[in-house]
Amino acid sequence: MLLGCVVAFDDRQTSHYLAAFGDKLSRLKTATGPRVILVGGSNLAFGIDSTVVQNKTNFNPVNLGLYQPLGIEYQLRMIESLGRPGDLIIVACEEGHWLRGFDPTSSESVDDLINEVADAGRFFRNSTAAEDVDAKSWKAYLDKQLLTSIGQSFRRAVDRLESGAKRDASVYHRGAFNQFGDCVAHHNRPPSNAPVSIQRFSEGQQDRVAGDMSRSLKRFIEFSERMATRDIHVAVAFPPTPLHMQDQCQAVHTAIERSIQFASESGNAKVAMLGSFDEETFEDKDFFDTYYHLNRRGKQIRSVRLARQIHSLTSASIARSRVSKSSSLR
Repeated sequence: MLLGCVVAFDDRQTSHYLAAFGDKLSRLKTATGPRVILVGGSNLAFGIDSTVVQNKTNFNPVNLGLYQPLGIEYQLRMIESLGRPGDLIIVACEEGHWLRGFDPTSSESVDDLINEVADAGRFFRNSTAAEDVDAKSWKAYLDKQLLTSIGQSFRRAVDRLESGAKRDASVYHRGAFNQFGDCVAHHNRPPSNAPVSIQRFSEGQQDRVAGDMSRSLKRFIEFSERMATRDIHVAVAFPPTPLHMQDQCQAVHTAIERSIQFASESGNAKVAMLGSFDEETFEDKDFFDTYYHLNRRGKQIRSVRLARQIHSLTSASIARSRVSKSSSLR
């Protein structure tokens, strides 16, 4: 009887913020090319207007950005599985992904995601913060987690009954995303008077960047080289930074950029750098609720910049291709 009530009230598959993963996965499977696939955390979910990018470039956007603690390793695996020749992958992750590695930093968040979307488990297999769950073992996983899942479902059902109106008004739900994977529910919300400031680096981080990035850079270069063999192109872009934090972030930002550039030039796949951290600075009035999440105005500014960078990148690639073909005909 209790289980029946839980199932009746449990709408996790349709409303939970992390359930948007299923929609993003579906878009990655079905979006027509040429595609630009955006890899990163919530700075992308709340920071890109894909309509602007689509209208100003020849690319069909797929925004995979969702939640920083999930890491981006699962997104790279999604692309390795579902990428197509001609895709442009733009890795625009938060600094923490470069400095701490691409794996999840929160096993609880991974568990929540897998509870919401069964198909997610296969992309987190063997991740350091995730349980080894793939599609074939999903039934066994459900059996093992049944009591936990029932408890979580009941708690969420009660939460909805007690504060349904408040929760429905939140921008953190599945319906907040558009067809591209952009969060748009906050567009008409008034700007926050004081966005939450997130500490991006620990003291003395700039002196440890090269060592801290060794794992992420190794994985990134391996991924880029593998994609190059499939005619899938990889580029790097950067998350937004508030102007008032630019000075305190600059040393670490510069070290990150140089490390990515050096690793890219040393590998077999040349990775384009789209702009820099300095170019992705914004005024406080351009942010929504944290200094990673842009409001509508900030998204427009960033998306126009990104479209311009994509256009420059593709124009340069076309020019190089023509030169190469001309040389081969001589």
